[in-house]
Amino acid sequence: MAVNDQTSTPVRPFGLARIVQAAAVTTVLATVLAAAGGVWAAGSATRCDQPQAAPASPAAAQTENTDAFALGDPYLRIVDVGPGEAKLQIASKSFVKSGGAGPVVHLTGAIHIADAGFYTSLQTMLDKMDVVLFEGVRPKGGSRLPADATDDQRQTATKDRVEMVAGIVKAMWEATGTMPRSLAEIGEAKPKLKSMLDDLAIDGWGKPIGIEVIGAEAKPADKTVDTDSASEKNADAGKSIRVFSNGKDHQTGGGGLSGDVEKIVTAPKSGAAKNKNLQEKLAKAFGLSYQGEAMNTGKPNWRSSDLSIDQIIQRAKESGGDASMLLSMLDGNSMLAKLGGFVLGFIEASPALRATMKVTLVEVLANADPEAGGAALGKGGGALMKVIIEDRNDVVLSDLEKIISSEPNIKSVSAFYGAGHMADMEKKLASRYGYTPGETVWIDAVLLSAKEMGISEKDFAKMRKSASASAKSMIKKAK
Repeated sequence: MAVNDQTSTPVRPFGLARIVQAAAVTTVLATVLAAAGGVWAAGSATRCDQPQAAPASPAAAQTENTDAFALGDPYLRIVDVGPGEAKLQIASKSFVKSGGAGPVVHLTGAIHIADAGFYTSLQTMLDKMDVVLFEGVRPKGGSRLPADATDDQRQTATKDRVEMVAGIVKAMWEATGTMPRSLAEIGEAKPKLKSMLDDLAIDGWGKPIGIEVIGAEAKPADKTVDTDSASEKNADAGKSIRVFSNGKDHQTGGGGLSGDVEKIVTAPKSGAAKNKNLQEKLAKAFGLSYQGEAMNTGKPNWRSSDLSIDQIIQRAKESGGDASMLLSMLDGNSMLAKLGGFVLGFIEASPALRATMKVTLVEVLANADPEAGGAALGKGGGALMKVIIEDRNDVVLSDLEKIISSEPNIKSVSAFYGAGHMADMEKKLASRYGYTPGETVWIDAVLLSAKEMGISEKDFAKMRKSASASAKSMIKKAK
């Protein structure tokens, strides 16, 4: 039972059928959210929100340390705080290498919608690490080229990366209303993109991808731009931006492998709509924060450690799965995503349903596992989840291996990935590299309060019991 927005008078809960239908959608989305965390970054990587003054950081969530743990212990748990209160906690577990050689490794679980204080605590904790290997599927063309890559592979990567940079340029232009004149300017305005640009704005032959303003009386790329100047924006009318690579020979013109690769970015249409991904919509519907907006992954000690979108699609195809539906759903482009967005909008507008679904979400996250996530995706879902979980974990462990062998000054490394990744990752960490469990830090992620929901402690207890049973039943059926 929840209170009406206007009074403190309890209102009847929504009909059971409506709640079950919404819960089913939420369950599927939340299961994928917990197990496949980070996949949506492929779609959101080229979004650039309007730069704003940084808000005051929310108060950090509480943390608690526990003694040694066993392999296979959970990374998510629900803790009863007292009558009418409970909280979802996420674990960060440390591992030490036998004999003391090598860095201490922290497997830090993530969920991608939570209370703002959760992300404040995580940011503080992870910024103290020597290295953070974080998830976030790279854009098409973002995979690392092997040293022996063929010219054809380098040309393909160049085309994909020019396309990626053009997407970032266009998104920045749409967000600010002002034409960006250099990649450095974009990196300064959007620090989260700087590390991506430093890493991926390089063509297949190791040369920086260039951008230049084209059109009558185009201004130099290094001109200082006043983004608040209406006259500056008017002066950009009729101009475009050329994103380019000069090919293998690094010279303008030519053909074949030496031919220029370019993409022209034109001025965005007035009032271009920002496409929110599914996780942003989930966060908004439940009154929570979205990790992609709350955390800064552009700091020097943070390193992207993930597959690219084209690698995931190819590996899923080879394994008998299909990644396209999941990726388009998470990015908000498919009919399923639009249906999910409609349901989430309905939840957001209803205090009663919002309270019920928030409790359900917490119960689902605490009980979700990759197997259920794969089953929820239908035929081929298991093969797809293997790629999403195990193949991406192998990238992290490969990066860790390189650190162990070539960076002896690194004393602490955190793998910051969705909680659904951790069972496989810790098992491999132990079997491949001889790491053993250390300690656990539990971080408050989502707080549930009967008082804040406007319901009695008795109704809160009933709601939790019902949500827990429903979540477990739906996950069991999904398997």
